[in-house]
Amino acid sequence: MTKGYLAVLVVLIMASPLLAETPNNNTVALTLPGLTWALEIEAPGFEVQEKELAPEGKAARFDAENDQTDTRLSAFLEKAPTRGSALECRQHYWSRARQSPFKKDQIKMSETNSMALVEYIVREHLGRKVNQKNFNA
Repeated sequence: MTKGYLAVLVVLIMASPLLAETPNNNTVALTLPGLTWALEIEAPGFEVQEKELAPEGKAARFDAENDQTDTRLSAFLEKAPTRGSALECRQHYWSRARQSPFKKDQIKMSETNSMALVEYIVREHLGRKVNQKNFNA
């Protein structure tokens, strides 16, 4: 069976990095040093396999797996390279993502509150089915 893969990218205009403890068994949390908030993802059945904090605390990430559904969840927070609006941030990272060799389907851009979002699916790469859902904020 091919593993499903869900990637979540959250790009911040401000930051200073650390990984939060999981608030409960159904939620996975990620934050950076100096922040008073965390990205919390409802993820019943997922177990964190790996956590990493980048040098100087500019980024943090985790990988989690759900053995029952054979699915993997990845998330990271990263300090944006320059200050700007949410739309400018999305444009910067989307222009980089478009250059990747992965064919993207079901591309959807939207805005909610103060976030500029982009979602897409990578169905296959080099002839191999990957079914990778990406959500960037």
